[in-house]
Amino acid sequence: NRRHLITIRDAFADNAIALAKEGKIDEAKKVLEKADSKMLEQNFPYGMPSKYGMNNQTSFKFLLAAYLARDQKLISKVSRSLKSDLTQEINYFNSLTPEQAGSYWYEINGSLNVQQMSSAIDMLDKIANGPSPLQQLEKGDSTAAPRADSGNKK
Repeated sequence: NRRHLITIRDAFADNAIALAKEGKIDEAKKVLEKADSKMLEQNFPYGMPSKYGMNNQTSFKFLLAAYLARDQKLISKVSRSLKSDLTQEINYFNSLTPEQAGSYWYEINGSLNVQQMSSAIDMLDKIANGPSPLQQLEKGDSTAAPRADSGNKK
């Protein structure tokens, strides 16, 4: 059932993150690609409503693992599916009247997390596809990194 699949996808994401942190990028990518090939998106989408948003939370971790493994194809696939579902959830909860919203208290309260997750996906994409802080400094962009405190008090 779905809960078991979420647990399995989560385990693959944890494994890939650990491998990427050890510098084993190719192995991390293989782990993610294996999970992706065994759990077909048409049967178990990355972005999908579920109890307490567990599927999307796990898919977000899987997306983070894909970023760490530098797997652009998987980043695109997971990000597209996850953003689509998050946008649909936000639009749905925003369309409810106060009377309708009463029975969806937990989900609506969690919609802030949905919005935060959506923003985090955009931020990950900017970090992964934008210039590194070092490149920004080389170009003379003073907003790239905070300045170190010189210790001089004025």
